[in-house]
Amino acid sequence: MKEQNLFANIAGYDDIKKELMTIFSWYQDKSLIENKKIQLPTGILFYGHPGNGKTLFIREYVKAVNATAFTVTDSKSIVNAFKNARKEKFALVLIDEIDLLIHKDAQALRILQNELDGINKKGQILVLATTNSRRDLPIALIRPGRFDRLIEIDAPSDKDIEQLYNYYLKELGIDASHIDLTHMIDLTRHCSCVAVKAICNDAFLRGKENLTTKDLEKAYERIIMEEYTNANPLDYKNYRVAIHEAGHAIMALRFRKDIKLYNAKFVKNGGYTRTYGVNEDYDSVEKRLEQIQISLSGAIAERIFFKRHDLGSVNDLQCSTNLIRRLVERTGYSGLNLYVENVFDMGRGDTESHHLECEKAARRILKKQSRLVRRYLKKHKGEIKAFADLLYAKGEVTAEDVKTLFTKAIDNTPISKSLLPNPAIGFANEKRD
Repeated sequence: MKEQNLFANIAGYDDIKKELMTIFSWYQDKSLIENKKIQLPTGILFYGHPGNGKTLFIREYVKAVNATAFTVTDSKSIVNAFKNARKEKFALVLIDEIDLLIHKDAQALRILQNELDGINKKGQILVLATTNSRRDLPIALIRPGRFDRLIEIDAPSDKDIEQLYNYYLKELGIDASHIDLTHMIDLTRHCSCVAVKAICNDAFLRGKENLTTKDLEKAYERIIMEEYTNANPLDYKNYRVAIHEAGHAIMALRFRKDIKLYNAKFVKNGGYTRTYGVNEDYDSVEKRLEQIQISLSGAIAERIFFKRHDLGSVNDLQCSTNLIRRLVERTGYSGLNLYVENVFDMGRGDTESHHLECEKAARRILKKQSRLVRRYLKKHKGEIKAFADLLYAKGEVTAEDVKTLFTKAIDNTPISKSLLPNPAIGFANEKRD
């Protein structure tokens, strides 16, 4: 087993690779196996959102350790897999989507727990399983002694994304040195690993060996934004939509220390303003409030200019309301008494009266954030109109257009004193509801 060949088909996630090989090294150490005072892990559970390589990690781990593997698909195969594994010096038992297994087969959970408890010959069997959400599994099943390692394989980090682009572009025979990977990392942050692969493949199929950063951007729009046509954005121009998107854009520019404007564009069903995070290493309440204000700003800009918002604002209003609810229920922003423990996957876990209190708190926050957005946008009606006019004339406004429009680079100096009097605006002095 050569070190440099381990996980050769997986880009990124270096810490996870190192941990997996460390665990395997224990099974190769006779002194640890023979030491009765030490217990080696019996199971590893990979969990996280789909498309980031949980199953691929298992498949590559099997190849890396060169061990016999037995696959579990139902309760009957559980018994057979463990029975055959016990005949080997070292074997792997593989269970993909373990949550589906135990939910579709009532006997599977009991049998699996008994088999895990029955792994008494140390160093002989290691169980590898996957699930999209660990919350879908009983705590008794994934406790230490059964699954001793719970490894999250979620959306790739910036470093992982860079490695993914380098890996997939190299596989396609593309020199990545002329690709603006920093820009693509920003643009595809929070995308899954398979999405990054799909973007590279789509761009290559259209651009071949002459693939450029622009090709990858267009592939992103097709794969992630689901824009399949090459229609001229001006075919869909609408001044109300232009004002709406300008509201989003001007508010996003206010928070450019955390959020970067990518573009605003007319599309068949109206328009969109696309942004991405600048500092993703640290999440905060301030960032959540910024997202809420940006989400509200389109509808409020319409109301400032046209006295009412159109039906196209409904999705934005739903989005901002959901963001506020999560702020109340998942972070305790409006008081720890309103925190809802099980709001994520397994039901609300609160009473009707508690739910009503959460809704009241959310409404208070919504009203306050709406007032703040309206106050800010009314001060910058001129900038909103300038952005909307440019969008109406061109069909799409990019970050480069914004730099020209407001004369100053948005990355290091204020765009204009009237538009961004304080580039470091935050919420430190705002009184919470």
